[in-house]
Amino acid sequence: MERNSKGQFVKGQYKNYTGQKFGRLTFLELDHIRQTKKGYKRPYWKLKCDCGNNKVIYASDVVSGHTKSCGCLHKEATSRARKKHGEADTRLYYVWENMKKRCLNPNSDRYKNYGARGIKVCDEWLDYSKFSEWAHSTGYQDHLTIERKDLDGNYEPSNCTWVTHEEQAKNRTTNKWVTIEGKEYSPLELEKLYNIPVKTIYARIARGDQGESVVRPLGVRQFKKR
Repeated sequence: MERNSKGQFVKGQYKNYTGQKFGRLTFLELDHIRQTKKGYKRPYWKLKCDCGNNKVIYASDVVSGHTKSCGCLHKEATSRARKKHGEADTRLYYVWENMKKRCLNPNSDRYKNYGARGIKVCDEWLDYSKFSEWAHSTGYQDHLTIERKDLDGNYEPSNCTWVTHEEQAKNRTTNKWVTIEGKEYSPLELEKLYNIPVKTIYARIARGDQGESVVRPLGVRQFKKR
């Protein structure tokens, strides 16, 4: 019998991976068994990485290829990227890294609003040099942040632009859309088109105004039909 993470003995037969190697990881010995809330028993093994580090990992993640190293592969890839473009310490690189995390990393606290919703980073932008080229050609400055025009669309050249933090806050996913002559506008867009404060637009929407009544001239009251 084996012990679980609490030191308790548990029954079960588990495949012996001792000595087998997957990616950079070699199985050394069974470390513990973790029981899930649903009662499944998961074997965690102690493994040795080619870089010299030892790490305890769920066996299935290693065998399936989901985990290929102790983490050194990612560090090496990041290091190569930094040496390649020389912008690793810039704010733009930080923007790129965080864009990928919220779309690709289930462990990110923002993944549920991006990757889990099906929002992706286009293949071209997985290469930082391509993303940097687009950014600098479209007016990127350090006080700006990346914004998707279609909030349900992907991160890709045709769907992204640069805005200030204030503009992005106004155009967040809780936005109220207004339809005028068959086209939808965000309060931020209406503010620019009609020179009406966005606070006034939100107040009118909250009051129940719709369509053109939302952008009526300031000082003009909306009378409801009886």
